[in-house]
Amino acid sequence: MPTYVTLLNYSAEGFKELSEERRQQQINLIESQGGRVIGAYGLMGEWDVMLITEFPNEKSAMRALLNTCQSGMGTTQTMTALPWEEFVQLGQHP
Repeated sequence: MPTYVTLLNYSAEGFKELSEERRQQQINLIESQGGRVIGAYGLMGEWDVMLITEFPNEKSAMRALLNTCQSGMGTTQTMTALPWEEFVQLGQHP
């Protein structure tokens, strides 16, 4: 499955709802779209949270992220991530 890195900035409302229950709701949302959370980290700096996830395809990932943003939790930036070995192979000339 494709891997995605998502950076999240909480809204003021999102920070108010920061809890274990809310974390589990987010995991359930990701899983409902066929995804899986590989890792989740709180950050210092420009972004508040980093999620590393897998989804069957871009549409599944996008649906989960749209639901997150529509909930008022915050804003996200998501990137597709490749394992380093695959990234290097893509850069090699045939």
